[in-house]
Amino acid sequence: VPPEDALELLSSSYRLHPIRALAVRSLRNVPDTELVCLLLPLAMALRYDPPTSPPLGEFLIKRAVESGRVAVALYWYLTVEKSSEGSHASLYKSLLETLVRELQA
Repeated sequence: VPPEDALELLSSSYRLHPIRALAVRSLRNVPDTELVCLLLPLAMALRYDPPTSPPLGEFLIKRAVESGRVAVALYWYLTVEKSSEGSHASLYKSLLETLVRELQA
């Protein structure tokens, strides 16, 4: 699945775990430079991940641990979303805490 199609599969229109997992698997081989360019829509798509075993959240944190460039960008996107007073602020706060904990490990 091309990255552009993966973004579509991670939108609010597709909430089934197998579909979202397929989209995340297709992003595994995307280079860090391209992934950083996709991080804003991917960070926004985190709100549609299932609360238990979120494939996108786990993938992004794993890639952030492997790449400082991804980590910095993800950190700031999560921080901005956490700071908003929207209904998903607690989700982003939790993901940010997980990211920081994994980076410190």
